[in-house]
Amino acid sequence: MYVLLKRSVANAAVPVLPCGYTSPDDGIPVVVTNLGGIMRSSEPIQVVIGDVVRLRKPHPCGSYDWTVVRLGADIGLRCHGCGRRVLLPRRDLEKRLKTFLERGPAFEVAAAALAANATETPDESVGN
Repeated sequence: MYVLLKRSVANAAVPVLPCGYTSPDDGIPVVVTNLGGIMRSSEPIQVVIGDVVRLRKPHPCGSYDWTVVRLGADIGLRCHGCGRRVLLPRRDLEKRLKTFLERGPAFEVAAAALAANATETPDESVGN
């Protein structure tokens, strides 16, 4: 059984399987959940310790700027205005993030490692 999904981008019906993945003409994968919800899947934002980020809403002290101090499922942030430390789930940080003001020192190393993995062929990664 197919579900017809109206996409506002292409303004055309795209057949997809329930709970399946499809890659329409615009190249952005769409995930259809059991409950009929639609969400766009994408890579998580690359965040490293030492990044200075600006969030969309201010902290009660009035500052918009935060420094990343912890990584994992929850991201630790330290406020630039009052020094308060908070934990935000990664998903919430990605929603609230407005821009990176400064990238941490480990960002260049992480970007180089990701680029090396992207250029690596499948035969090289297996290792004989």
